[in-house]
Amino acid sequence: MTESSRRAFLAVCGATAFTGCASLGSQSLSTQSDSADWPLFAHDSKNTGYNSHASGPKSSPTERWRVRTHDLREEFRGYALTPSPAIIGDRVYVGGETFSAHDLSDGSVVWESVGEDAYYGTGFADETLFVATWDKSSETSSISAFDTDGNRKWKQKTGSRRGLAPTIGGSTVYAPSDPKLVALDRQNGNRQWETKTVQPYPTQPSVADAVYIPTGWDGCIARSRKQDPLASVLSHPPKKQWTHDPDGIIRTPPAVGSRYVYAAMSGEWHPDVNPKQPRLFALTSGGKVAWSRPAGTISTTPVVGDGVVFEKTGVFVEKVREAGYVRGRFDAKITAHDAEDGEVRWQRTVDGFGSWHIQPVLADKVLYVPLHEEIGRESRLLALDAKTGETLWNHMLDAPTTHLAVAESTLYVTSYDGILHAFE
Repeated sequence: MTESSRRAFLAVCGATAFTGCASLGSQSLSTQSDSADWPLFAHDSKNTGYNSHASGPKSSPTERWRVRTHDLREEFRGYALTPSPAIIGDRVYVGGETFSAHDLSDGSVVWESVGEDAYYGTGFADETLFVATWDKSSETSSISAFDTDGNRKWKQKTGSRRGLAPTIGGSTVYAPSDPKLVALDRQNGNRQWETKTVQPYPTQPSVADAVYIPTGWDGCIARSRKQDPLASVLSHPPKKQWTHDPDGIIRTPPAVGSRYVYAAMSGEWHPDVNPKQPRLFALTSGGKVAWSRPAGTISTTPVVGDGVVFEKTGVFVEKVREAGYVRGRFDAKITAHDAEDGEVRWQRTVDGFGSWHIQPVLADKVLYVPLHEEIGRESRLLALDAKTGETLWNHMLDAPTTHLAVAESTLYVTSYDGILHAFE
């Protein structure tokens, strides 16, 4: 330790003498899992994709309104970079070419903020909106904090070329960045720590009793949510609790249930590269495998609710040559597992619609599943009975889905062509 670091460390300990040094960096375990709104990318910091207070459309949906958030351009290419909305009270907040608030009744603009070249995913906590932004002139991403009237509170660079929707847990904003995870203070944006995530594309962590970070070929890492005093002074990440390395790729955020952490292993885009069978793992709080089941080639984040783990995967079927390119054709496989023992309750396969690996969402015993057929360029939304897997409705879209959210009786859908839809 350098002399300056030692002095800073002693100063921190002195400042916390009445509460104890060990309390530094402690924070609430709030996960927003009981929210009737849709405040985060996958509803809550556990990434469950489940809103227990909502009831979306159970029969063929009607589009109540649509708004355009952006035109398809370089800043938004790739479904991970298309804006994800947050639904709070009577407004929906969404990025795009501006950061805007819309009235839920008709989609009309309440306010909009400009200044960055692109606004990406949005998170909400404590009357504050946190949105990932991109500045072309500096070629870096940032997190900006706004109040609900559109006034900017702070902005902090995360120092990368990609920025995804942040996850908020306790007093920390976790900002997925390329190729690292940056932790910021929720109140002022000050950088708390950062850590490399190994894989070439950023993805959200899951935050519950620990921070669960997917790291590609290095598997899934669990870190403490509390920094010890020295780590805080040096801006080092909290201690690593365990690593789950399945000898494969974990590229999507895990989801946290009442007992287990569910992490999905994926194969490569072309299975010839990695023939190992991908699996869905249920991990204990100590990182031990409670159960695992075979999965498809490419998995999304599991959905967890009502004692069930729903997994959507794309299963590689064949290579297709098209205009000089080789593409893969994937079938979509949706499986409902018992959350305790992994037993398969039901399974559905939709031929050819396994491209685009977007997480489904769950509300009031209905699983809403985004589907896309890359070869024929056909996109659909499928609503399944969560208990039986039976189809409730099947709706065609003009462009593939990039994000889903459900609040009250409305299903909100962002699509790759820059449209935010409200279905009821």
